[in-house]
Amino acid sequence: MAEVVTGVAGMTVIVAVLVGLFFVGRWLRRTRTVGPSIAAAVAAYNEGMQPTAYDSFVEVRAQDDRTEEVGTPSDR
Repeated sequence: MAEVVTGVAGMTVIVAVLVGLFFVGRWLRRTRTVGPSIAAAVAAYNEGMQPTAYDSFVEVRAQDDRTEEVGTPSDR
């Protein structure tokens, strides 16, 4: 009987943790604060472990900064 109680208690803790993580993830997606922090964490990992991937990441960011606005025909 003690094994059943221990198993049920363990499953209850696991379910509670998963439900908590679900709501935290939902809140982070709704507030849109998680995107830049994850991008920074991945960039830091790539800088240390995969230098070529980090160089590509930096180049893509630089290309995004270099984009020019295309004028309309009425701008002439």
